[in-house]
Amino acid sequence: MRTDVLVVGSGVAGISAAIAAKTANSGKEVVLVGEERPYRRPSIFSLIKGGSLEELSIFRKDLIVGVKTLFGVRVRKLDLYDRLAELDNGEKIVFNCAVVATGSKPFVPPFEGSELSGVIPFRSYSDALSVRKMLGIGSKCVIIGAGLIGVKLASILHRSGMKVLLVELKKVLWTLLEEPLSNYLRDLLISNGISVIEGGRVESILGGHRVSSVVIDGRRYEADFVIVVTGVRPRTEIVADQLKLGVRGAIRTDKLMKTSIDGVYACGDCAETIDLVSGRKTYRPIGSIAYKAGKLAGANSVGNEREYNGFIRLQGDDFLGISVTSIGLAGAEAESMGVNFKTLPLKPKGVKVGIYSALFNPVGMFLGIVNGKERLIGFQAVGQRLSRKLINSISSLISSKSNVNELRSIGLEPA
Repeated sequence: MRTDVLVVGSGVAGISAAIAAKTANSGKEVVLVGEERPYRRPSIFSLIKGGSLEELSIFRKDLIVGVKTLFGVRVRKLDLYDRLAELDNGEKIVFNCAVVATGSKPFVPPFEGSELSGVIPFRSYSDALSVRKMLGIGSKCVIIGAGLIGVKLASILHRSGMKVLLVELKKVLWTLLEEPLSNYLRDLLISNGISVIEGGRVESILGGHRVSSVVIDGRRYEADFVIVVTGVRPRTEIVADQLKLGVRGAIRTDKLMKTSIDGVYACGDCAETIDLVSGRKTYRPIGSIAYKAGKLAGANSVGNEREYNGFIRLQGDDFLGISVTSIGLAGAEAESMGVNFKTLPLKPKGVKVGIYSALFNPVGMFLGIVNGKERLIGFQAVGQRLSRKLINSISSLISSKSNVNELRSIGLEPA
């Protein structure tokens, strides 16, 4: 088989790249190869309570008309210099350009017992189905990692009647929230009956064939199963000996999403991107960024030369009746980049938010991240859900490097 563009990976980055390539130049042949059928990864939580993979479709079929798709097939070997891909079904594909969108894989710390039955790294729909099966087997769960996924799982399992212990080496949502907001969310979890250990180091997971307990800082906690959500690592094995790697081992890319080999692009969780606020390279395995990077890489792979200056981070979710929103740089990432910052508590002036256009929840908390020039570089909120319009307005202020006082235009001011 021959094609103009070969896209490797069927996640959101690969899908958006394939659609963008075909849309930008309908005369080009585009082939998309993926080990899994595409699905919306953030929606896999619904599988824990029921539902099926078919309900998690990532795209309308009419959007990908004209792209040849090969799902359930793995690229066994990818020669980027000779432009040849070998699939595990024996088929070979000769291509002119390639978009590498191989995604990421769960990172499981090397603690003793991580291989036991009942230890579930949570990343895919099959992992969600594994958790669903465990609901009928045990009543005690230990979740290792208190990021967005860990906190979401804790709230879902708690509401399902499980006894949940959430353990985090640092603090709850420490990559998204500063300490006052993190503490607020931690206390909310505890008040709802979820046990939380911060600063806790998992030493081992015990059991015979199956998990029976987890040892944390020398103390043993009973567990019927353990869910590990301690981050991801880029999947680059198939190209690591050919492409230059950058931040955290992700594929190095430029402002075109082009790699170190001409005609080869990379996007999604396998690739680094540029942070719009600081202008520095970073690794952000986030769906919204994967989608944008995929569109850029796909369009450029068929002849576009559109550069980007960076992507802005936007993360959030709902837990236990409240909403968490984090935009731009959070303190942890700013510090890792060497960006000077300070936190600025904010209070509302009556901005309408949420689907009911209610005022800011008075028990919510709002925080700005400001650099040394008093420019807004980040924003965080815990409370009522913010409207899309308000989120877009805050994102625009951060993207344009506005003075923090510009927040007054949308009804926020220093507390």
